[in-house]
Amino acid sequence: AERTCAAETAFNATWSTALSNDLAEGSCVPGFQGTPLRQCGVSGTWASSVTNPCSVIFCGTGTYDDASWPSAPAGTAVVEGTCRPNFSGSPKRSCNIDGTWGDLSSVCTRTRILV
Repeated sequence: AERTCAAETAFNATWSTALSNDLAEGSCVPGFQGTPLRQCGVSGTWASSVTNPCSVIFCGTGTYDDASWPSAPAGTAVVEGTCRPNFSGSPKRSCNIDGTWGDLSSVCTRTRILV
């Protein structure tokens, strides 16, 4: 009988059962992206390394709603922004698991300028 490598989750990817000596393609877990490849050895054991491994998805930097935002890994519950000049506050939002920004939970407000 031909040997197989068992299905498993490893290297931030899920791997289906594969036949020995086959090159298998994994599926990245949520929050990661890529097309990982891994060899199933002749003895039916997975190789200890991955070609083209999954990489973390990030929400990008940018300015939004009177604040600047740093890059953050997907799945970060609370990311703090920095209010732009003449605004104050502690703006917060989440970075969703798919790398999109979530709704603001706190915003920047214009500071009163005394003349």
